Amino acid sequence: MLLTRAGPSPEGDAPHPLMILLHGLGTNEADLAPMADGLDRRLQVVFVRAPHPVPDIDGGFQWFSRGEPSEAALAAALTPLHETVTSLARAAAADGPPGIFLGGFSQGAVVAVAYACRQPDPPLAGLVLLSGYLPEVVAVPPLRGLPVFLGHGQDDAVIEYARGRAMADRLATAGARLMRRMYQHGHGISPQELADIDLFLKARLRQARRTTPSAPP
Repeated sequence: MLLTRAGPSPEGDAPHPLMILLHGLGTNEADLAPMADGLDRRLQVVFVRAPHPVPDIDGGFQWFSRGEPSEAALAAALTPLHETVTSLARAAAADGPPGIFLGGFSQGAVVAVAYACRQPDPPLAGLVLLSGYLPEVVAVPPLRGLPVFLGHGQDDAVIEYARGRAMADRLATAGARLMRRMYQHGHGISPQELADIDLFLKARLRQARRTTPSAPP
């Protein structure tokens, strides 16, 4: 199990879909916490700390060491992440079956997309990938319409926009339904990007309500 931090208490009637967010290299579970203020309040937002400390950054953690991850390095991150997601989903299920959205920024996005490609159980309701890429060692299975938001800064000097575009192409080929957005910023998350993420999630929540069977009288 990985250390988690919950965002603000969700509003409205249960069940509350989970939005699980993974930070980038060298930060921790507090880094993306401000995002919760810009997301739909029906969501239970949870921030997860990466499993490995960064030796030269006080309070910084990483999902894998700097550079291109190996299969073993990804597995070392994905195994405890799966345990954590499963535990969160089990707790949320007390109020009804929750939808599970998984998102990440930078290295967190790399881990999020690798996790989705392992066809996890419980399945994901959607992915939010910010300034990330898809490693070559990750095989992409048929994604069967999985909703994916991809946001990337055109001027990103840490993970080049071209790498995000290559990820988009691979996911689209596998059958994912993409919402792609390019922004005029570097390696970060702009207010406009956060607003677009919220629109993406709201659309998914509306669709979930339309497809959920009505409770018997």
